[in-house]
Amino acid sequence: MKTYPNTIPSALIEQVARESRDFGFTAYSFLVHEWPSANRTPAPPSFNNLPVDWLRDYEDRNAMDYDPIHAYARNMRGNEFGRSWTLAEIVSNTEDLSAKQRSLCDLARAHGLTGGVIVAMRGPRTAYTTMSLLTFNDDPDSHSILSQNKPQILRLAAHTFAELTSSHIGSLEIRITPEERKILNWVAGGKTARDIAGLLNITPDGVRYHLRSVYQKLGAENNAHAVAIALSLGLISLFPQRGTFNYDDQGNFLFVPAKD
Repeated sequence: MKTYPNTIPSALIEQVARESRDFGFTAYSFLVHEWPSANRTPAPPSFNNLPVDWLRDYEDRNAMDYDPIHAYARNMRGNEFGRSWTLAEIVSNTEDLSAKQRSLCDLARAHGLTGGVIVAMRGPRTAYTTMSLLTFNDDPDSHSILSQNKPQILRLAAHTFAELTSSHIGSLEIRITPEERKILNWVAGGKTARDIAGLLNITPDGVRYHLRSVYQKLGAENNAHAVAIALSLGLISLFPQRGTFNYDDQGNFLFVPAKD
């Protein structure tokens, strides 16, 4: 989990640190797990303020390979963007943990780690990142913090992702066929598979076949996710044509028009 302090805006680090403290957390970590290997530019940077001793012991064990929290995050799908957790709850379910995971929990307890929140962000293609907000030597209620501040926490994660990946995402070579582009544009306009099949003179199964291909190319989970990624990459256009993606006060993912 290397850091690249010279490539991360200091204002972004200050914002993440400030908002993490305001939520009640003592540490944060933005981590790029996977980035498309075909991309010509390096992956965006990861950064954190984790205790040095904990980070060293964690990396010495290659704990990312079996960390139960990150394992759960990788399996989050659809609208499930974030999860709160406490070490006490994880340890109480020992039958669900491997020997390595139980040992990692013991190590976490020794370092004073008590709980946190993890937000998973995917796309385009194989890109996968997480933001973790953590508590050390303190015991706030992570579940209550996420419940009361979910829109703000998701916005912070989305903002950090956008700030660090925008220039890298722009250089990704993602090619969709003219037929796939047409279908995505119709999906963005609210058309169903049956509607699109009639417009393009193909079967609904044919539409779904093209959409599955698009999902794979973009790393999308569903139609809404595919449209969001395609719009952000400029692969399709929809009014307004310029803008970004964020979360509203209810935690809904939405498109925000750019201000001229």
